[in-house]
Amino acid sequence: MPQIYFLSIAEAGRRIRAGSLSPVDLVEAHLSRIAGIDSKLHAYITVVPELARRQAREAEAGPQASGLRGIPVSYKDLIATAGIRTTAASRVHANWIPSSDAYTVARMRRSGAVTLGKATLNEFAFSPTSDQDFVTPACNPWNLSLSAGLSSSGSAAAVAAGLAMGSIATDSGGSIRIPASYCGVTGIKPTYGLVGRTGVIPLSYSCDHVGALARSAEDIAIILTVLVGHDPQDAASVERPPYNYAAGLSRDIRGLRLGVPKHHLDAVGVDTEVLAAFEESLKVLRSLGGTIREVDVEHLAYAPAADFTILRVEGFNAHLQNLRKKSHLYGAGCFRQIAAGGYLGATDYYRAMQARTLITRSLASVFRTVDVLVTPTTPQTAAAGTFARPPQDPKVARSGVGFLAPFNLTGSPAISIPGGFTRANLPIGLQLVGRAFEEHTILRCAHSYQGATDWHTRRPPL
Repeated sequence: MPQIYFLSIAEAGRRIRAGSLSPVDLVEAHLSRIAGIDSKLHAYITVVPELARRQAREAEAGPQASGLRGIPVSYKDLIATAGIRTTAASRVHANWIPSSDAYTVARMRRSGAVTLGKATLNEFAFSPTSDQDFVTPACNPWNLSLSAGLSSSGSAAAVAAGLAMGSIATDSGGSIRIPASYCGVTGIKPTYGLVGRTGVIPLSYSCDHVGALARSAEDIAIILTVLVGHDPQDAASVERPPYNYAAGLSRDIRGLRLGVPKHHLDAVGVDTEVLAAFEESLKVLRSLGGTIREVDVEHLAYAPAADFTILRVEGFNAHLQNLRKKSHLYGAGCFRQIAAGGYLGATDYYRAMQARTLITRSLASVFRTVDVLVTPTTPQTAAAGTFARPPQDPKVARSGVGFLAPFNLTGSPAISIPGGFTRANLPIGLQLVGRAFEEHTILRCAHSYQGATDWHTRRPPL
């Protein structure tokens, strides 16, 4: 069975339940794929083949109804995994082996998912790459000389290249959606509080979200159904009834009101090829029955500065003890980013929170007239910057999270899906944003779009 590592989670699950696909064979195919190409991609910090094989054998003998039984996945390496080293890509945690699983890992394991290993990230999910990094940064599978998107980069690279069928990751300012866009996969940042964060090494209490990456909206829906639940140890966790996110995907999107913040697109400045792909995506959504209208979400321009002010202040607080005792163990880039929070005062934080309130109110007003907000995921592709050469255009450098940070501030659900390719064969992302706890709406919209396009089915030339 060639290339079974590129099966969708949905299809692999159907075959496993029918008895035509063995979880052991599926996991062995992934382990062989990792052994064959991850020395080029660096998608993993730690691989656990023996654990994966044991869990695959258990899945083979497991109950038929388990949602992710036998599905091989990875976890961003700041999510605690019992008995498996969890480093956050930092010397600070180089030898930490947690005694218990994070809330999300426990839910995934109970559902029968198989752990392949821990995915690469930039240090503590908040630093540029540096020659002082503890780990080698993940490469973009579409062009190994380019970045895979920094924070959840290993998760996205692994999914795109067939080294995992899905990955659990975090997003505080675009950290799931940027690598999803750059690597041509699907990534969701759920509503703040919907997925528990216990066992996740924190960056920002009020902006951290746990989400997932996979190759399609359908696969994301299957994973999200497993992840959602009340986490009693996370004070931000919201109690919601169980919900099968995959059940309603087949509904069409006729009559769905889609808003495009045209003024914000112009203010951010979007690459020509990205803008052309975005316009074509709007045509597809319109052909599927969605109604497109321009909207003005006021104050969005404040979002990147507000988000990164909050990240630095809250990150500094989260790291304070380690900065005092282990500052020499931080990489230079990570130390500068986090330590900068110590130079920000209450007034800076207060103004950032004021901006958050203004954006939240403005977005709530817009969502009274539309059901989904549609933007490019990023204003440029991975070609805009490599490991050695970050973007040179100051406008591009400032606007990299211009479509992403607003929704960490508001806590809104947002999904990035493949929305085209450049002439250089690099993926372009399309973002869909919904009202709080309306993941089902953006997933339905994403699934309809993916039913009419083939961008999400394309594979990197590895």
